[in-house]
Amino acid sequence: MLDLLRQSLAGQYGAALKMLEDAITQCESKNWPAKVGQHPFWHVSYHVLFCTDMYLSPSESKFRPQPFHRKNYNFLSRLPFPPFTEVIADEPYDKPTLLAYVNTCRKKVASVLKKETKSTLAGPSGFDWLPFPRAQLHLYNLRHIQHHTGALSAFLARTQSKPATWVGTDSLL
Repeated sequence: MLDLLRQSLAGQYGAALKMLEDAITQCESKNWPAKVGQHPFWHVSYHVLFCTDMYLSPSESKFRPQPFHRKNYNFLSRLPFPPFTEVIADEPYDKPTLLAYVNTCRKKVASVLKKETKSTLAGPSGFDWLPFPRAQLHLYNLRHIQHHTGALSAFLARTQSKPATWVGTDSLL
């Protein structure tokens, strides 16, 4: 059963990240700074990748942001903790950086899922604001990727007449 769960999660992470990669790839340069909802396309893309990377880590304390991370760029609006200040993200990441980050996350998924055990999956998420087991954290992470990828894809359909391609599964193991 554990192998089935690992394979299923790997297939869905692979598909979700492939769809995100497709959206980033398809985004025309004129739309890179355009707002998807309230935030630039590039910023939503970075937010999703940062969170994916972070939630694949064993815990908040063991997570290390990528060397190119800019302070607070992982947040979309305001800091979720005091002093709740607005986040200013005014230096866009470029497309090659974010596409490379997709590949970093794909590799991390494969590495992390291979190490998951019944015990780690039944244990805590590792993030105090997410009080549920690590198995559920993987589902939460997948939903987060797809939530934002869906918005990016809908934006591309409206502005470029071409949404991101649907991917059913793309195993990373």
